[in-house]
Amino acid sequence: MPPRRKKTPAHAPPPAGEEHRYATQRYWAARYAAVGDGDVFEWFLSFDDLRPLLGFVKRRSSVLDLGCGTSRLLCDMREAGYAGRLVGVDCAAAALRSVKERSESCHVELVEADATTLAPFADATFDVVVDKGTVDALISGDAAAATEACAAAGRVLKRGGRFVVVSHRRPDGDDAWLEAVLAGLSEVDAAWRVDAHASAGPAVYVFTKRRSACREVELVVHEYG
Repeated sequence: MPPRRKKTPAHAPPPAGEEHRYATQRYWAARYAAVGDGDVFEWFLSFDDLRPLLGFVKRRSSVLDLGCGTSRLLCDMREAGYAGRLVGVDCAAAALRSVKERSESCHVELVEADATTLAPFADATFDVVVDKGTVDALISGDAAAATEACAAAGRVLKRGGRFVVVSHRRPDGDDAWLEAVLAGLSEVDAAWRVDAHASAGPAVYVFTKRRSACREVELVVHEYG
């Protein structure tokens, strides 16, 4: 029988009216300072939840988890047979320390970095960038920071790569959210296709970085779940 996975104890969210704190590194440093080694917290969806929508991820695809926290996403991908480079990035050193042993055993890299720049990574490094809530957190405080993070994600993606964003913002209800994301991606010389997978729960957006440099955007909405 596999060992039971520990789950992070509940952490009080910011008080009503102070949701902008989600956008600060100070908030996340405090949140993750309270977790124990090996604890797990999954934002929105797990790998098993996302897997039906990730058919484009090849066995040797390179994948970046943006704002990985203490998620098991990349370890679960490794255990499922994905053999490419898997990298988790977060601004909270405490989160990375708490999952260091587990990540090393799964051959997952951990990098402390700012999501708005992704400075440690060169252009066109990854086939896939996955975000489960980082853009949502940033836009709660400053739409410009969310735009910068999306520009950074677009920069580190290879041509033909995908930026997968899991969000509680629905494609039919928050144009400002989508505009902030596309404003960042438009800084990259590429056309983008947006596949928005809507359900009763979180929406999953797949932004495909096309090989054209005409900066056109095509939006297609699907239902799933």
